[in-house]
Amino acid sequence: MWTEAQITAAHEHCFENVREIQASDRCVCYFCAANSLPNAYFAPDQIVEWLNPMGNGYRAGPSLLSDKATAFCPNCTFDMVIGDASGLPIDDPKFVAAINELF
Repeated sequence: MWTEAQITAAHEHCFENVREIQASDRCVCYFCAANSLPNAYFAPDQIVEWLNPMGNGYRAGPSLLSDKATAFCPNCTFDMVIGDASGLPIDDPKFVAAINELF
């Protein structure tokens, strides 16, 4: 259904995604969703750990995050989080499974 190029482009939304996550109402961890783990979908304010290379380390309040910050899933702690502000079909189980299979 999706090409490898489309899935690779979608995967890029998992990195340096702080602004996109903050603009989202809902996020998905594609690892958790593809593996039917509980709480795969969550509000952005549930994210408590970020890779924040230009800021204050791994844990920071939203106002302390640099534009390069990457969200970690609050459940599995992987950096496989995509927000709905991405415009991607994060509610489609086949879509999140396709990303998980490729990465």
